[in-house]
Amino acid sequence: MGIYLSLYGINLNEINQIINSKDNVIYDKIINSIKTAYNFTEPFETGETIEKVIKDIVFGNCTQTKQNIAYNYGAVVICEIFKKKLPNTVVIKYSFETNLINEYLKNDFNISDLDINTLIAANPGILKMPDIFSNFNEDLYECPALGILTTQNLIWIKNKLKKGNHR
Repeated sequence: MGIYLSLYGINLNEINQIINSKDNVIYDKIINSIKTAYNFTEPFETGETIEKVIKDIVFGNCTQTKQNIAYNYGAVVICEIFKKKLPNTVVIKYSFETNLINEYLKNDFNISDLDINTLIAANPGILKMPDIFSNFNEDLYECPALGILTTQNLIWIKNKLKKGNHR
């Protein structure tokens, strides 16, 4: 087990326009995509179905409760459906492979002020979803987190790597 990072290229404005859009066409597109590409047949632990979760997200009915576990899964599904094609993608294990990346940056590039774990957790609230981690507890540990690296973050990383003293 563990926490795994799935990396998507998204247009943040497009995703944020979906949230609370009250748009039946977008809702239907998401639900049809879910039915054809995903196997969400079981309700979440909270009893919510993915259809209800997506409806709450699109129609602005998200609540600040334990149901947010389901809402974060819903947000991940929306990002997956509306993602942009990236030249490379990978799924990495948080706190294991990310720590290896940090060590690599430090040892091979002499970059010690770039922490991947911290950077991934940055930008809370940039996706206009309820923040489940403001009241974090162990019951929520296995839920998906929504970390977003902005273009500005990526340019900063690129510049750090350019300046690094590769050994």
